[in-house]
Amino acid sequence: MKVQIVEIDNSGKYFSNQSLPPINNSSFYDGGKCSEARFDLIPGNQHLAITIPLITNFNYSPVLNYIGPKTVVAGEKLSFIVTATDEDGTEPQLLVKDLPSGAIFVTNGASGIFIWQTILADLGDHYVTFRAFDGLMADTETVHIKVAEDKIDWCNLQWPYSISSRSTLPPGDTIYGQVRVPGKTSATGEISEITAQLGYGRANDPSANWTWFNAEFAYDKENGIDEYKTVFAAEYQTGNFYYAFRFKYTPQGSEWVYGTISGGPEDSVNLSDAGIWTVLPLEDRILDAKLQHPFEIITAPAESPELIYGRVYIPGKTSSNAPADNLDVYVGYGTNFNSFAWIEAQYNTNYGTYNEFQCQLSPTMEPGTFLYAYRFTYHSTNIVYGLTDGMYEFFDSSKAGEWTVVIPEPTLFWILNFGFWIIYSRRFNSTTLSGCKNYNKFVTPI
Repeated sequence: MKVQIVEIDNSGKYFSNQSLPPINNSSFYDGGKCSEARFDLIPGNQHLAITIPLITNFNYSPVLNYIGPKTVVAGEKLSFIVTATDEDGTEPQLLVKDLPSGAIFVTNGASGIFIWQTILADLGDHYVTFRAFDGLMADTETVHIKVAEDKIDWCNLQWPYSISSRSTLPPGDTIYGQVRVPGKTSATGEISEITAQLGYGRANDPSANWTWFNAEFAYDKENGIDEYKTVFAAEYQTGNFYYAFRFKYTPQGSEWVYGTISGGPEDSVNLSDAGIWTVLPLEDRILDAKLQHPFEIITAPAESPELIYGRVYIPGKTSSNAPADNLDVYVGYGTNFNSFAWIEAQYNTNYGTYNEFQCQLSPTMEPGTFLYAYRFTYHSTNIVYGLTDGMYEFFDSSKAGEWTVVIPEPTLFWILNFGFWIIYSRRFNSTTLSGCKNYNKFVTPI
């Protein structure tokens, strides 16, 4: 009669004699400690339960905890801890192979310490193998130890590789460069002995004579690298310029080393690998304009609305604290663009490189909704509209400001105010806009 195992420890997992898992398979045998199995007698539906002796003497391999690569500057001491564990509870023995000259490895059970006072002659790469052994099984790791000189061993121009701007205007790009000093830049934060600069110049200018700007520490990066950043100031000349990073490390001396796109260090800038900055001629036109504030006004009849502000930017023209020459600025309002009344606005102040203007529409007795916008004209031909989300060559009613005049619930104050307005308007026969230049100046929209 054939006997076939079908179930182990009432686990619900069934096997044929061909598919029976190994006795040390922990997923089926409760960690290798199976206590009972059921067998079927074939043919027939009878089965036989057999108690199996408890197995407790399985051996597990020791585990050497990860150490990882190490870097040390020649002349400095390197030390690190090595540890191991064993699931059996056995304390593994720690062993070492290829210990460098002058290094020691002291163990205390499953823990050990590696100590090496390096010298200049140790420069280079070393490979040390550590082993955890329990008498039967072992786990090993070969550790790469680099003994490096105390100097910059890598630097570069990280990003971007090309930029452009207009003459007299600074480019808006932040430029990044990276540097590494083995055993030093792997520390968190800025290294005080490192100075970083970004520079630019023409092809025929020696890199030492370029214009250089100090860069500031930005980030700690992977692989023991520090990243620096800075921006260019404005350049008045037009044409192409090359740019790169340079670094100085105090223990290395007063000499600079240079980093371009593919990396350095180099004694000078490799122009074929440098960044390129293109400075274009200045555009003498309006580059930005906007209805600054407010986008929405609500008043009662005869109530003065708040001041309306607009801003305009013309490269090299709106940077000083005075309105740009040859610039006309108007605020228009009405129920539709074709019926707009245009009122000349007044210069208010400067906001960075923008001229800011202001105007206040005079109160009206007519309820309803009025659109309003800024119009900027430069040299009589460059005409743009300042709307709620920026500059447009044509008026767009969906992006205009809205002034809503709402009739309030009647009150004695409002009735008296209304009467005063009627007397005032008849006396002066005017619907002028107060607070604006040339109060009665209305022009035909274009």
